[in-house]
Amino acid sequence: LPGGPLNLPTAIVLFNDETLAVLETNGCRIRLFGLDGTPGRIVGGPGFTPGLFHYPGGFAVHDGLLWVADTGNHRVQLVDKYGSVEQVIGMLGDGPGRLRRPRDVACLEDGTVVVLDEGHKAIRGYDRDGKVRFDHSYKLVASTTK
Repeated sequence: LPGGPLNLPTAIVLFNDETLAVLETNGCRIRLFGLDGTPGRIVGGPGFTPGLFHYPGGFAVHDGLLWVADTGNHRVQLVDKYGSVEQVIGMLGDGPGRLRRPRDVACLEDGTVVVLDEGHKAIRGYDRDGKVRFDHSYKLVASTTK
């Protein structure tokens, strides 16, 4: 397999053009394949600058672009299947627009990207330009049984 074996594959999505994308959390990259398994391009790699990932947790496709929960870099990146960065949302911290270990993403039909922010125990929605559409934070409640 060009690029070596898959390194902790954790998610898979299908592009409209019948390309499979496999997220490798430990490989810090996305590997593209044809439906017949033919290896294609590699997107990303380990690093901290836009276009690179640090232990990504999940991803989703919307309008032919990949929204990637770049967990270790505390941000969400929007990239095309060639690796070009379209948008970066968030950075480590507290407060509006800040993230702490975004674990996964989902896309709504209207283009809103929904981010599961593990560190803040929150579900946040952003438009394509990074503007916050909603922010729902939840406090964990411990329960004990006797």
